[in-house]
Amino acid sequence: MSRCLGLVFAVAASLAVVLPGCGGGQREWEVTVENQGKVPCSFFVTLGADGSSKANVDDVAKGKPVVLIAGSGDTIVHTIKVVCGTDEQVLTPDAKLLSGKRYAIVVNPDGKVATSVLDK
Repeated sequence: MSRCLGLVFAVAASLAVVLPGCGGGQREWEVTVENQGKVPCSFFVTLGADGSSKANVDDVAKGKPVVLIAGSGDTIVHTIKVVCGTDEQVLTPDAKLLSGKRYAIVVNPDGKVATSVLDK
C-alpha cells in the first residue's frame, strides 16, 4: 500500500511541476493587426509605461490577423497610427494591456480602424 501511495505522490508532484508551465503563453500579452480592406496598410504602435517601446509593420494585405508584438507582464498601448494608401488614422487609446490579453487593431472593409481587447 505504501508503494502505491508513493507512486501517487510522485505523479502528483510531477503534475504540480509541469502544469504551471503549460499555460505559459497565457501570461503574455500580444498586439495583433488585421486588414479587412482592399488597400495594404502599415501599422505603427507605441507601448510601455513611458511609451518608449515601438513596433511597426508595413504593407499588411487583406487577410488573417498578424501578431505585431508580444510580451510578458502588463503594458500600455499609447498610440496607434494606421496608414492605408493616402489615408492616415491616429488613435491614442492609452489602454492598459494585461497578461493573457490580446489588443486587436483591425482595419474594417470601410477603411475605419477599430480596436478591442480580447482573451488570448
